[in-house]
Amino acid sequence: MKILKMNSTRYRVLIAGIAVLLVFGATGVFAASPVIDYCQFKGEAGFYYLELYIDFPREAITFKATPDGWYGALVFKVEVKREGMETAIDKWIIEDICDNPEEITSIQRMVDVRVYNLTPTYYTFDVSVKDSISGAYSSEVSDIEIYEYSEQRVSLSGIELASHHIFGELAPKFNRGGYSLVPTPRKIIGEEKPYFFYYFEVYPPTRSLSGVDLEDKLSPYTISRYVLNGAQDTLIVLPVITRNAGITGFSETDTVFIEDLAGGSYDLLINVRDSDNFSFGVQKRFFVHQKELVAGKFDMPIDSLAVEEELYEIGFMMSAGQRKVINKKTLREKAFFLEEFWKLYDDDTTTVEVPLRLTYRERVATADERCQTS
Repeated sequence: MKILKMNSTRYRVLIAGIAVLLVFGATGVFAASPVIDYCQFKGEAGFYYLELYIDFPREAITFKATPDGWYGALVFKVEVKREGMETAIDKWIIEDICDNPEEITSIQRMVDVRVYNLTPTYYTFDVSVKDSISGAYSSEVSDIEIYEYSEQRVSLSGIELASHHIFGELAPKFNRGGYSLVPTPRKIIGEEKPYFFYYFEVYPPTRSLSGVDLEDKLSPYTISRYVLNGAQDTLIVLPVITRNAGITGFSETDTVFIEDLAGGSYDLLINVRDSDNFSFGVQKRFFVHQKELVAGKFDMPIDSLAVEEELYEIGFMMSAGQRKVINKKTLREKAFFLEEFWKLYDDDTTTVEVPLRLTYRERVATADERCQTS
């Protein structure tokens, strides 16, 4: 469990290894529009945070040769309207440099996150993207309702679906509630790995229904989680979470494995129930990619001894801040950190393992053997 710390800033993100971009035609119009998803979080003083997730395929970018490599850039713009009246315009540029545009694959995407502080009502978000070199253009419009949370009942944020879990100190731009997750706006799961991550927040009441001091009423909450099919039949039941959080909000994240799910659409349902038997639920649709999946790295129990030994062995390669933070993490988070840590040194992405990691393990084993025989 992570104690929730509200943060009104979230930075835009460029992910160069997460999925596809589309080519544009001779008319200067992209063959597809940006994909939009969003998640609502509770704010303060009657305002609520809307995180808008924008996904666009990297293959569609036009690159030009420069002394620093092949350069491309996308110009994004979001127009926010309320009752037909424009309330905000948000415009920014994401630049991209690559060694060879022909090596960009259909599994690479631009993923960006923007945060808006809004009052409860209906809004229209008009999201457009323009190639700064070719001038190719496309847009997508989405109607979004910002709803008001009860101050007297337990409630939940929306559900953020994510493709990658990254150690927070290595990627602070993704941080929320103590976790760092790269969102998956298309909600298509299974293209890279047979599991996905999700994140949500729980908001206990801030005012009492009965007049009892909330500080004295530390009610336990039970959180139930299910995966449903299109007919809303329950296919997967995840373990129930019990939290005694009092009046402090908190965040949760976990992994959903999808090896046994056929291609198609599903829903992740999360329900929180308080001691008065009041419940609040949220649901999120996702889609399973139809191609055959390979076994994920974390679908087997993690070897706690091996994880702790490897962390000890690479200790001198980590910063003091990293060592301090990682010591407070769970076993699963430590295992994720090791995977992301070695990716920084991966010079051969065609192999499952990082070559330097294998070499390092061999040298440590050789050194240990020599120490034992000397």
